[in-house]
Amino acid sequence: MWVGYFLNLCCYNQIMSSEILTTKLFIPPTPRGIVHRQRLIDQLAMGLNGKLTLVSGPAGFGKTTLLSEWVSQIRYPIGWISLDKGDNELNRFVLYLIKAFQWIEEGFGNEIIESVISSKPKKTDGFLPFLINQIAEIDNPFLIIIDDYHLITAPEINELLLMIIENQSPQMHLVISTRSDPPWPLARWRAKGQLSEIRLGDLRFTLEETSRFLDGVLGIRLSKDDIQRLESRTEGWIAGLQMAAISMRKRGDISGFIQSFTGSHRFVFDYLLDEVFGSLPQDIQDFLLQTAILDRLCASLCDYVRNSNDSQQMLDLLEQMNLFLIPLDDHRSWYRYHHLFAELIQQLSRQKFSSGIPELHRKAREWYQQNGLISEAVYHGTAEGNIDQVADLIEHNFLSVLDHRDWVSLTHWLDALPAAIIQSRPWLCVASAYVILDTENMTVVAQHIQQAEAAVKNSSQQDAAHIFSYIDFLKAELSARSGEMDKTVAFARKSLDGIPPQDARLRCLAASTLGIALQRIGNFPEAAKSFSEGISAGRTIRDSNAVMTLYGDLIGLYVERGQLHKAYEYCQEALQYIEIIFQKRGRYIPGAAYIHFRLSTILRHWGDLEGSLVQAQISDHILAKWGQRYILNFLNLAIALHAVGECSQAHQVLDEALALAKQQSSRMVENINATKVLFWLTEGNLDAAAEWAENRDLDTEGEIDYQDQLAYRTLAQVRLAQGKRGDRLALDGLLRFLPRLLEVVEESGAIAYLLQTLIIQSLAYTLTGSPAQAIRSLNRALILGERGGYIRVFVRAGKPIEKLLRSICEGGESTPYKQKILKAFDHQRSGNGQERIGHPPLPDQLTARELEVLTCLDSDLSVPEIAESLVISSATLRTHIKRIYRKLDVHSRFEATTKAKELRFL
Repeated sequence: MWVGYFLNLCCYNQIMSSEILTTKLFIPPTPRGIVHRQRLIDQLAMGLNGKLTLVSGPAGFGKTTLLSEWVSQIRYPIGWISLDKGDNELNRFVLYLIKAFQWIEEGFGNEIIESVISSKPKKTDGFLPFLINQIAEIDNPFLIIIDDYHLITAPEINELLLMIIENQSPQMHLVISTRSDPPWPLARWRAKGQLSEIRLGDLRFTLEETSRFLDGVLGIRLSKDDIQRLESRTEGWIAGLQMAAISMRKRGDISGFIQSFTGSHRFVFDYLLDEVFGSLPQDIQDFLLQTAILDRLCASLCDYVRNSNDSQQMLDLLEQMNLFLIPLDDHRSWYRYHHLFAELIQQLSRQKFSSGIPELHRKAREWYQQNGLISEAVYHGTAEGNIDQVADLIEHNFLSVLDHRDWVSLTHWLDALPAAIIQSRPWLCVASAYVILDTENMTVVAQHIQQAEAAVKNSSQQDAAHIFSYIDFLKAELSARSGEMDKTVAFARKSLDGIPPQDARLRCLAASTLGIALQRIGNFPEAAKSFSEGISAGRTIRDSNAVMTLYGDLIGLYVERGQLHKAYEYCQEALQYIEIIFQKRGRYIPGAAYIHFRLSTILRHWGDLEGSLVQAQISDHILAKWGQRYILNFLNLAIALHAVGECSQAHQVLDEALALAKQQSSRMVENINATKVLFWLTEGNLDAAAEWAENRDLDTEGEIDYQDQLAYRTLAQVRLAQGKRGDRLALDGLLRFLPRLLEVVEESGAIAYLLQTLIIQSLAYTLTGSPAQAIRSLNRALILGERGGYIRVFVRAGKPIEKLLRSICEGGESTPYKQKILKAFDHQRSGNGQERIGHPPLPDQLTARELEVLTCLDSDLSVPEIAESLVISSATLRTHIKRIYRKLDVHSRFEATTKAKELRFL
């Protein structure tokens, strides 16, 4: 179902807004008093001609400082990400990567954020092509810098960046700062001149840089011999030099001190840390011990944790002392400790202050909770050991997480809790079921649902009705996935009854689930009502893709009911909504593909086969831009291709649909195979079709379930074809089960299927020499078809139906609608193409200015950029665009350029 992809997409401006740490996107300010390293700056500048610059070396060698100094001197737009250990997860990493690109181009990748966060992908296939294409659309040179990449070990993230680098546009240059090399083909890139590297040997301070650092930066004058010894002891290790210098400030015998330590970097650092820490004033020691638990520091947070009001002064002092404090923004409001320094003062804190650490975590948890940073609050609550408080935090923020689709945080939070705590709290049971709903592990989902029911019954929660609405929705989803539509309807209705007015998100989801289930069992009026309710809820939460999905479902329902004009009206309404979104974002949302797919079906029923194919191709194009592959889109494209005689290509597309369906849906496999049978019948391959019928082994004597009506209609076509070849047994069997099939589809209100079945019946009666009965069935089909303007279903049936229809008209029962069908038969026979119902044969004459605008629309320029190039206002341009759309009878930019090319205007 399309709903499985589209409905969970949420409004991009809501996604994880409370969990974004913007400090991770700031370029760290260049520290005061650094040693300027022109040799490395030049090396970095030379590397811009390639794809990737790798700055690789251990902690404490100044990688981040070097990059922050370099980018302060260049004019390229820059996106920067400072990674931490929580970013080693695909969804979160992609979120920050897109946010970094948005420093280059405003609005970049908003749709990708929607898709990634909502659909919780474990692979990049779904969005990567669109991401690469959108990167390629950036016109000017730019840099993306990712700091501390060694924290990334997830294979899917490494694969993501590998694919971006391999397909990288020349405007982009990627810089990676890391302690270890990523698992990429560095040797191949090096050989091709695409890789620039700054490694440990480059990062080490030279003797001259050591001298400038000690003298010019730290104000410590040493003899040439002492400088050489110190440089030799530290091997150019900047962190070691800095710690040594701090320690030397209070020593008389500096030369003796320099000679007193040796060994590896780690031993040197441990020694120097102990020396330096012991020499610091007591208030600074206390500050370091009390704030060592914090990944990021600001004065307000530090004050709260320490029960003080002097933290800003302490932070300023630490920065003045060059004591490994790194500012994270231009205002110097947020800081972090150097990673290695943080690790070691945490060790000291555990040794010297162990009894006070839980209290520090408690205070940190309270501050983060009060400031809406729930992930950090959960982390510190867990470290505090107060599991009940953590459980309260997750319960109180669960619904917010659902709105933001922050599945990563929710999963991490739940992993921090013991199973007994989760089982005792209904919201946590619901959350646990929700996060694994898409894993197809339905047994575990059912267990969590049972636990939720038991927990809410054993509690006195005031929001029990709200909890049960989620429980019932989850039950509806489970029932839908197991094919139990009656149960799905019951649970979805029960869920909707209990949803409070403010939870429009759940109302949108439950209404969609209910509508689809009602449609599957043939209850069209209630399904339409449910879809409409879902659209209203989707508009409330500004979830454009959910709205498009529900519009598509509603349109499909009216198509199934034979109300094509009503369906077309909703297409127009949906396309107007799509165009509004396009004007805001500059790109079509993936949900737009669903509407063009539906429009393709309507035009095909009206006999506009070329128009149907264009709409199918538009749908395919939109999804291809996103790198998406969906069964219904392939199926419709195949049918549209086959209808215009592109049989070979149609079978290829249908095979793609079948391969995809085998991974996702056994019912869709059956539907695709049925479509293949119809193709064979059109092509005269009756043997293959008959083999399908025998293998399918449908019961033609018993009851027919509405969900199986496609298979029975296909079987009816096979038996009809066999009857045309003289198989009287097949024909008799067909006439016996057709009344039951007609009864099933008629009771459901599926006029589209009733029409097809009546025409099959009319053809069968013709073969048996029963013209009166054949005409009676055809007349009934004509009455139903006229309401929706059906053309192709009659024309596709061929000469027998044409002959019957002419006899009806010659008998004095001619109508404009019947004459239109006969005219379509004439068009088909003469090869003049199909009649376009409701569409003018040619657009009104376009003005020279409109042709100029149309040419610009066939480019990658945005609306503001087109207006600027034409020296007109955006408002004037939109007026021209509306006139072009009206004259071409289209509803989108892509449709306009496609049709203009067909008409040779472009």
